[in-house]
Amino acid sequence: MSSEQRGPLHCVELNTGRNLSGILNVGPDEMSAKLYSYGDGFSITSDDVVCLKTEELDIASLHNIVLMGPRSLSRSTGHVCQTHKVIANTTVIGPDAWNALDTVKVAYFTLEGSMNILKNQTLFGKFLKSRFGSRSNREILKIDAAGKTYKVSYAASYNYNIRGKTKAWPIFSIEYKASSFLKQYFSDLMCISRFISFCLGEEVNPGNIRISKISERQMLRKLRNGQYHGEHKVHYIWPKRELDHSYGAAAAGSPFAVWDDSDLSAMRDGLLAWIARESEWNTAYALMSESLALRGEMSGPRMINACNWFSNLPNARIQKAIKLDHIELVAQAGGEIARQLGYSSDVIQRIKGKIKEIRTETSRDFYARIVQEVLKRFGVGILREGVVEDIINGFRQRNLVAHGAVDEFSDDDFKSYSRSVRAIEAVSFLMMAKELPISDEGLSRIRSNRFVIDYKLAF
Repeated sequence: MSSEQRGPLHCVELNTGRNLSGILNVGPDEMSAKLYSYGDGFSITSDDVVCLKTEELDIASLHNIVLMGPRSLSRSTGHVCQTHKVIANTTVIGPDAWNALDTVKVAYFTLEGSMNILKNQTLFGKFLKSRFGSRSNREILKIDAAGKTYKVSYAASYNYNIRGKTKAWPIFSIEYKASSFLKQYFSDLMCISRFISFCLGEEVNPGNIRISKISERQMLRKLRNGQYHGEHKVHYIWPKRELDHSYGAAAAGSPFAVWDDSDLSAMRDGLLAWIARESEWNTAYALMSESLALRGEMSGPRMINACNWFSNLPNARIQKAIKLDHIELVAQAGGEIARQLGYSSDVIQRIKGKIKEIRTETSRDFYARIVQEVLKRFGVGILREGVVEDIINGFRQRNLVAHGAVDEFSDDDFKSYSRSVRAIEAVSFLMMAKELPISDEGLSRIRSNRFVIDYKLAF
């Protein structure tokens, strides 16, 4: 969902120089503006960033737009009206326009449910006792990686009547040594969001997103001088999910948490490793999030997504079962026997080609090897018996689903289908965690992770 409902708001556009009037709406289902001209027509292209000044004196910048129209209306009286509807994928609202070439220096955002794994007893206690407005005792962790500084800090609301903090939450920030365009900053933001989703076993999307064109240090300097006019808020449309979130229970299975001081370094190391491999693992990260989003249903899309997640794990690849030079010798020998039996050269080449195709391990051997890697890392008992058969059945069912060959199940078929989906998801999750620097406490907790428990409790 959009992080905040804005509108409908009266506005004027700033693109044509004519201050054409319009209505802006930033809602949970659509971010759009209708623009009107009661005189000459006007044009907007899909490459434009449409900038609007609202009745609240903010500037809204609509990015990645789709145009509907124009729609023209005229009367015999000579009155005319031309209407353009602009639908945006991204809307940035702030004290000035955010144009296509403007860059992000620092971004702030929140992640729902993250306090369940980020409430450190020592740090949070100091934060609650600190003076309101103080910047000390706020920071939970800080990481410098790839030209960016990632920070997680505590923030709170304050009640002057009781002279105390009433609600606290973690706030995430990414500050760039250079600058980043909107598309790249969004990728970095989603990388952190998916790490928290991975920990909680819950799909978590960023909220309360704010970005700035200047660094945090420059912001503080301008703030002291009374020259700072505020950050820009960023709005997106997130898919609607009919899920009941239980972050507290989910946190019990998190491989990373900072409840105790001893957990802080493990969380820092784990997040650093997650960020470092993001370019290679990005597709797997996204498919994991989609699995979490689909956990409220047992459907064809969930099976297809689970299999795609498994297939896109960089550390789960089919290996060669026979050495290449040995395969060549066997192929030559097979071809020679075929020649002696009187087959044509075309048939001989086909035989040699088929022999070369068997140089990789079988699917069963591949799945069994992956399961053994999981058991070696996380211990016997992390998966139920029969997991290899469940995975094989899952990929077979995936092919049927993809070709529309499955319409409805008997009770037994549904149980098998459900178990296979959960088996593939559990193994994919554990393979994703396998190479991360998880502490002994985290390895113990991971046995209670939602992916693991869901498979163990499957029919």
